[in-house]
Amino acid sequence: MDGAIRDRSGSALPSLHWFSQTIGAGRGLESLFRSLSLISIPMEVHLRGNCTASARRWLDQLVPGSWQEKVFIHPTVPNSELLSRIAEHDIGLALEIPELESRNLTVTNKLFQYLQAGLAVIATDTAGQREVFARRPEIGSLIPADDPRAMALAIEELLKDKRKLSGARAAALKAAEEEFCWEKQQHKLLTAAEAALQGQAPKPESANLRYATAS
Repeated sequence: MDGAIRDRSGSALPSLHWFSQTIGAGRGLESLFRSLSLISIPMEVHLRGNCTASARRWLDQLVPGSWQEKVFIHPTVPNSELLSRIAEHDIGLALEIPELESRNLTVTNKLFQYLQAGLAVIATDTAGQREVFARRPEIGSLIPADDPRAMALAIEELLKDKRKLSGARAAALKAAEEEFCWEKQQHKLLTAAEAALQGQAPKPESANLRYATAS
């Protein structure tokens, strides 16, 4: 953690963060943008990823006019810096689409990094993310995919209650320290991989956590 503030505008507004390699359609952002008109609490939205000119035009069409100056686009950063930039914010968005099997059955890197950075998490209800919330429900909110109203409600519930937001952030960091980190999971993951390579069924305790390598 470098302790620097490089994303946020310097205002006291709460901040949401989403990241991927690429900013564009089909990544759950459509629901987020539609939810903005339902949110009454001032906040900032920070997106990180490669954003082409056509993607920027797509964003401009979807983001409500009153929110245009509160949505910020940031380029990707080296892995060594990513956790520091995530930690600047308050809420992490993991908006995976359950119709994509690779996103439904796994948990992407972004959710684990939100936990490690101590962010409250709002995540869509995929099989993988549901498993994390079943084990650590206090980290934030699990919402239906493609439901702007549920998105707006989840955001406002966290931002209206500072104690709830700080509690979710503390719970996220605790979840990362106690369970959802490489140091705690490597034995189960490597045991399951070894069993699969040898054509054996993994033991139940070795197969209850899904990972994806793509963010």
